[in-house]
Amino acid sequence: MISDPAGTNDMAIVAPQGGIVIGQQTLPLVNEGDAIFHVAFFEEPDRLVAEQVESYLDYVTDDDDNEIQWGIGTS
Repeated sequence: MISDPAGTNDMAIVAPQGGIVIGQQTLPLVNEGDAIFHVAFFEEPDRLVAEQVESYLDYVTDDDDNEIQWGIGTS
């Protein structure tokens, strides 16, 4: 949901198709036309993409603190 600067008019934001959020605007105020979310769309079904992302995260995530290990899987 987004709202006007006064917080009086809420509006839902819906992507035109399913995908994975790869970026998000974090500033509290945006202008019309600004990208709020960057969504990656894929030709494969969402289920297959989700499986690949989970597999990649399992590979690059440190088991102890769930943080991504830098330099892993970037070759």
